[in-house]
Amino acid sequence: MKIGNSYNVTTNNIIISSRIITLIMALIALNFLYLATIKHKFFKDLALKQHQTIISIAPERAFIYDRKNKIVAFSQNSYSAFITPKNIKEKKELLKFLKKNFPKIYNNFEQYKNKHFMYIKRHLEEHELELIKKINLEDIHLLEEPKRCYPYNSLIPILGLTDIDNIGISGLEYFYNSQLIGENSTFLLQKDGHTKNYYKKEIQVNKSPTPLNLTIDAELQELILEELKETVNFWQAKEGAITILNPENGEILAMVSYPSINYIDNNNNNNLNIEGTKNRCLTQPYEAGSVIKTFLALAALEEKIVEPDEIIDCENTETTLINGMVVNTPHADGKITFSKVIQASNNIGVVKVALRLDKKLYDYYDKLGFGKNCTKEKIGEESSILYPPCKWSKRSIISLSFGYEMTTHLLQLTRAYSLIANGGYLITPHIFKNINYEKSESPIFSKKSIDAINDILLKTVNDGTAKRAQIKGYTIKAKTGSAYCAKNGGYDQNASIYTCIAIIEKGDYKRVIGAFIKEPVSPKKTYASKVVVPVIEKSIERLLIHDRQIN
Repeated sequence: MKIGNSYNVTTNNIIISSRIITLIMALIALNFLYLATIKHKFFKDLALKQHQTIISIAPERAFIYDRKNKIVAFSQNSYSAFITPKNIKEKKELLKFLKKNFPKIYNNFEQYKNKHFMYIKRHLEEHELELIKKINLEDIHLLEEPKRCYPYNSLIPILGLTDIDNIGISGLEYFYNSQLIGENSTFLLQKDGHTKNYYKKEIQVNKSPTPLNLTIDAELQELILEELKETVNFWQAKEGAITILNPENGEILAMVSYPSINYIDNNNNNNLNIEGTKNRCLTQPYEAGSVIKTFLALAALEEKIVEPDEIIDCENTETTLINGMVVNTPHADGKITFSKVIQASNNIGVVKVALRLDKKLYDYYDKLGFGKNCTKEKIGEESSILYPPCKWSKRSIISLSFGYEMTTHLLQLTRAYSLIANGGYLITPHIFKNINYEKSESPIFSKKSIDAINDILLKTVNDGTAKRAQIKGYTIKAKTGSAYCAKNGGYDQNASIYTCIAIIEKGDYKRVIGAFIKEPVSPKKTYASKVVVPVIEKSIERLLIHDRQIN
C-alpha cells in the first residue's frame, strides 16, 4: 500500500513537472515567435542603428583645367573623424580626449548624446589624423571624404572656393557647381564586425560631374601676379588688377587681382578674407578717367567733326571756363593738334571736341558696350553704368568726355581697346576654351578712323604719357588715365585710381593688356605714367617671354 501511494505521488510529480516544462517551452516558443515576427523589424532596426547609418555625400568634383590642360582645381581624399554618441563604449576616455584636443565638440557632446552620428572634424589635418590613430579609441571612427585643392593662388579670384561639404561658394566653383559636382550619392555606412572601422556602400548612383576647360594661362597668371603684387606693395596702394585679352577671338588669358588670399587650406572658411577672393577685373566698375578719351576721339573722327592734325586751342592754362563751367587739366598746353590733345591728355581740348559731338557721344559709347555686360558666361561680372542723354545734366557731356559720370571695369576696357587692335570689330570676351567666339558682324568704325587712332596711341607711347611701355622690336600702343575716387557723395582729391591699357603687336601676334592701381600712397601728386605704366611694361615683358616671343 505504501509502495503504491509513493508510486502515485512520484507519477503525479512527474506529470506536473512535465506540464510545467511544457508550458515554459511553449512560452519560450511563443516569445521566440513574437520576437521573430512581430518584433523582428524593431530589433533589426535597433541592430542596424548600432552598426550602420545613412549619409549623403557629394561625389568628387570635376577637375578645372587651364588653356594648356594644367589642373588648376582638383579634389583629393582626406580623412574626417566621427562618433556615434548613442553607442559610446569608452565615454570617460573619449570625453577626456575631446576636451583636450577638440574642445568645441566636447562642449556640444551633451546635446548630441542621443544622436546616431556626430562629426568630430571634417578634413583632418595631418597631425590630427596621427593623433587619432595614436590614441586608438574604439569610439572614434574615420571616413574618407574629398577635399578641394588649388595649386595656383593667383586663380582663386577666378575659380572661387568650395565649402566644407565641397560645394562651390564663390567664383566658377559657385556658378558652375551643378556641372562640377553632378548629383550627391547616398551612402550606407556599415561597421565591420571585426574592426571599429566604417565602410561606405553606395545605394544611390550620382550623376557624373563635368570638368571645366579655361582660356586662362595659369603660369602667366602667376607671373603677372608677381608684378602686380610688387607694384601695389611699393606704392602701398589699396588694390590693383591686370587683365590680358586676345583681341582677335576674345580669349581671356589672365585676370589678376591683388590683394588676394594666400590659399593653403580651404577648410577654414570661417576666417576667410572675402576681399581676397574678389575678381577685381570684373567686379569693380569705376570711373576710369582719360583712358576713355580714346573712344571720344574715335567717335569724333568717325563723325568727321575733327581731323587728327586739326589745331585745337587748349588756352595754355590748367583751368578755364567752357560754357560757364570749370574745366581743369593736368598740364597747360597752347594750340596743338587733336592728335597731341589725346597724347597729352588735355581735358580742355577734349571737351571742346566733345561739345561738337553732343549726344552722339552716348551713341558711340553704347556701341562700344559701355553700360552693359561684356560677357555672356556666368563669371560674376558686375554691371557698369552709362546714363542716356535724357538723364544728363548740363555738365554731363564734359564729364563723359574724360571718363567721369560713367563706370566700367578692366575687362570691359580691354575689350573696347581690342576693337582698335582687330580692325574695328567688337568681340565678346570668354573664359571657356574651345567655344565659337563672337564678334560684331561688321566693323563699328571705319578703317580710316581705326588707323588714325592707332597712330595716336602709338605716338602716346613714343612721345606721350605712356613712354615707359615701349618694348624694342614690338609695336606698343597705349593710353593712360587717372581719376579721383568717388567717396561720400563726392570726389576725394587725395585718393585716385590710375589705369593704363596697352596693345602689343608683332606680325600676327596681338594682345591687349589693362591694369589699374587704386589709391597709391605718395607724398606729392603723381600720375598714371609713374604709377601704372611701369607695371604694364614689366607685365608685357613677362607676357612676351612666357609666350616665347622674345628670349
